[in-house]
Amino acid sequence: MGASSSILKCPKGYDKDKFKEICSLFDKLDQDSNMGVSSGEMTQIAALHVKNCQTRLQARVHAMTHNKTRALEDLARQHLHEQNTLKSEQAAEMQGVAAQCDHEIKHVQHTLDTYASLDDAGKSDTFMRVVGKGSHIDFWTFFEYMKTRTDDIKNITL
Repeated sequence: MGASSSILKCPKGYDKDKFKEICSLFDKLDQDSNMGVSSGEMTQIAALHVKNCQTRLQARVHAMTHNKTRALEDLARQHLHEQNTLKSEQAAEMQGVAAQCDHEIKHVQHTLDTYASLDDAGKSDTFMRVVGKGSHIDFWTFFEYMKTRTDDIKNITL
């Protein structure tokens, strides 16, 4: 190369025009025609190499920053959606609990109202349905009923 003619052959499968361009550039850089390019002869191409590396790295940093921003925005949207979904589920669960409690309160209140409206015969009838079988209570049935209610004995006046 340099002053002598090139004995290099284009590698198989490589573009011949591009190979000629590379050979021509190498000839220009090989100022002393020794088929080698010293670091002193590479100043311009070295500067271009570094500039190209910087450009690629800057583009990579830009793309990474963009990807980071997009990923964080996507994550924020996903979290907001999950929070809204959770809030909806919790609200529905709270409504369900409130409705169940309201139903149970109504049932108990109805029972209270029923007890409040009972006359003496109705109270006796209710008691007998809970404690006895028929119209008679034997001692052991009465005992089973009263054994957990001994604090009420003082409230019973005969």
